[in-house]
Amino acid sequence: METKMSTPSPTSVIVLILGAVVIAFVRAIRARSRGQLPPGPPGYPIIGNLFDLTAYMHTVYTGWKEEYGNIIYIKVFAKNIVILNTVEDAIELLDGHGRIHSNRPRMRTLEMMGWTGATTLMPYNSLLRRQRQFIKMVLNDKAVVTNLTPLLERETMTFLRNLRDAPEDFPMHIGRFAVGVVMHVAYGLDIESMDEPVMQYVRRAMGRLVQTGTPGSGKMVDFIPLLQYLPWWATEFTRTAAISRPEVDLMWSVPFNMAREKMAKQGPSHSVVQLMISRLGGVDGNLSLMDAQDIKATGGALYAGGEDTNTVSLLTFFLCATRHREAFRRSQEEIDRVVGPDRLPTFADRENLPFTEAVQSEVWRWSSPPNLGIPHASEEDDFFKGYFIPKGTMIVANLYGMTRACEDPEEFKPERYLGDTPQPNPRNIIFGFGRRICPGRKLADRMIWLAITQITAVFDISSVGDTIPPADFKPGFTRHPMPFKCNITVRPGREALIR
Repeated sequence: METKMSTPSPTSVIVLILGAVVIAFVRAIRARSRGQLPPGPPGYPIIGNLFDLTAYMHTVYTGWKEEYGNIIYIKVFAKNIVILNTVEDAIELLDGHGRIHSNRPRMRTLEMMGWTGATTLMPYNSLLRRQRQFIKMVLNDKAVVTNLTPLLERETMTFLRNLRDAPEDFPMHIGRFAVGVVMHVAYGLDIESMDEPVMQYVRRAMGRLVQTGTPGSGKMVDFIPLLQYLPWWATEFTRTAAISRPEVDLMWSVPFNMAREKMAKQGPSHSVVQLMISRLGGVDGNLSLMDAQDIKATGGALYAGGEDTNTVSLLTFFLCATRHREAFRRSQEEIDRVVGPDRLPTFADRENLPFTEAVQSEVWRWSSPPNLGIPHASEEDDFFKGYFIPKGTMIVANLYGMTRACEDPEEFKPERYLGDTPQPNPRNIIFGFGRRICPGRKLADRMIWLAITQITAVFDISSVGDTIPPADFKPGFTRHPMPFKCNITVRPGREALIR
């Protein structure tokens, strides 16, 4: 007989919330009695800095730095939050104190949406280490160079063909390029079109995830956990979460099953999901339910981490190429001088293309995907630079602010990374810190470099008429440019390079 979960009464929900408020008050007093907390903006009794939370927290934190310093403390109900605004502090705390600060806070927003178990959100435990071990088998530096270079070359050529044939659809081609690489690396699947059935499931779940915003901030349930027990129809978010859960389940299950079927017919490929299936004994159906769910979560997290950030990077490249023609032309001149007009640049040319390398770095600084690092959590009390950091504190690296700590931060200037006194390179921070650093950073680096370099070699990119697109970005976890238009045309004499 099927049973249904009972819906809590309004009275019980109010009692639970009041209990949470009392607990928050007691914890606040206890934390302050242990030592000096970092400075930060004043908050209200009980709710703390709740009203300071916005969709643009990265710009808020950056502004607060001028008033409160590099290390900032805020509190929202019972949740202690420490913001790190400098690279030096992030490295010293998250790398140097990695034993204490490698956990993740509970992100109930994403758990309610169906993302429980995803690698990015996992606590620092043996299951996470197993997931990352399998990912590193596929994405370690040697494997990326040896095994994945043909994939990148093939997918980049498809990207060039699509740009040539329908340049006005460049945002769609960027998405398909990112999907083509990530789906192959995660599942061993080749995606020809964004209209394939599996992509409908993936795009729905990802669209809702991107709209949710930065993990760990902005949704009340992340600060008042008891709200997760509200009925599904109670708020806009609980309704969204109820829709999201089956979408995420399909996003995880459909490509997992496709990978398993392909593996049974053709043998395992060099992909994370197929490697996990083969190593955990699942080819012949002997995979436990727990292992199967773990593999699905790993594949889903790998896709989510790779598709959106790489899409943002390339959209930002096209925006910058349109707005900053001189830098784009200088990169073209360098490629023409080093490579010539008769072939495409390859990874063998990379060390001889320093300005083009600097363009990639400046694109990453400008786009800073994501705006904020995924929060870390303290597993025990700690002291850092004279400040007390209580156990359970959410620690947020303000990547946007770190990438703006340079001369003329709103200017697109690749030359800032060249010469005798180059400025710090953003690629050293945008993939995170410490034991939670992104395991796919080598793949992302080579993927974006090859795309930017070959596009620059083959195409001219310019504004539509005299209209220069503004540098406007959507709110959210990543810094998506607002929709814009540009002209993309094949350079004279380069048609034969697109095969």
